[in-house]
Amino acid sequence: MSTTVQPKPKTAHNPHKLPYKLYATIDYVYGIKTFEDRDGFTSAQAILNLCENMMNFTYLYLWKVGHAGAPLVGLVSATCTFWKTILYWLMDQQCGWCQSGHNDLKTWITLFAIPNGFWIVVPFLIIVSFTSETTRRLAMLSKLKAE
Repeated sequence: MSTTVQPKPKTAHNPHKLPYKLYATIDYVYGIKTFEDRDGFTSAQAILNLCENMMNFTYLYLWKVGHAGAPLVGLVSATCTFWKTILYWLMDQQCGWCQSGHNDLKTWITLFAIPNGFWIVVPFLIIVSFTSETTRRLAMLSKLKAE
């Protein structure tokens, strides 16, 4: 017996569900067919999102209390988000854009590439920032040890 975390897409006339209903037509990963085919990527991604959010809240807590490990936790979380999104794009590219290639170019750019690109660009910038911070702290620690 197999269970999944993937929620069944709702198509009722609820204004809160309109963005989801639209996006399910833009990116088939979130559409009815993917749900009915029991494709595991969407539910696996949802589980990873929960893990990432736990790390994000851990980072915020550690940062608030001034814990030295906060940037490392933030780095790991941002790295997970970045590479999960790269995998998401690569899966679509490797199947010939089978999930998003049905869109015209304008729709693909404005409703697929830009919103999903956010989850590549912002985590990348966070990775650069936290890597710099972690490297700076390690260099300081190394100098202190050498003295």
